[in-house]
This record gives sequence, C-alpha cells and structure tokens, in this order.
Amino acid sequence: MELTLHQQQIKTDIPEANLWRAVIDQAIGDLAQTKLRAAALDWFASAARGPGSFRWACDHLDLNAAAVWRALNKAGEKTMHRT
Repeated sequence: MELTLHQQQIKTDIPEANLWRAVIDQAIGDLAQTKLRAAALDWFASAARGPGSFRWACDHLDLNAAAVWRALNKAGEKTMHRT
C-alpha cells in the first residue's frame, strides 16, 4: 500500500502506521486553519516523545521528526512569500 505524507512517499501495510500517518496529515491540514493553527504548531514543535506526540508518531513511521519539521517550516515560508 502506498501512502502520501505531505509529498513524501511512505509504504506500509501496518494499520497503526496508517493511523499515525493520517494524524500527521490532519495536523498538516490544521496548519492552514486559523482556529487550529496554534494547536497544530504546538504539537509539531513539542519535544514530548510520549504516545500520541509528533515525535512518537514519526518514530513509528520511521521518519526523522526534525527533518519533517524543517520541511514544514520551509513549505510554510514559501507559502507566506506567495501571499
């Protein structure tokens, strides 16, 4: 099964991984929502590693949380420069 995480290809047949990929995708979408942006930024920027945290989800998806965070920041900067 092929999944997309903010333009990154992630292949998995593990239902739990699909769930956490969807959580991260939702949080990425929340960044564009005025009412949800602050909470999404807090979740991404948190240093927490417990269940349900961004870093924990990245660990389960075998992603580098710092690299994902940098890519989100870079994408956000490009979006801000377009407006």
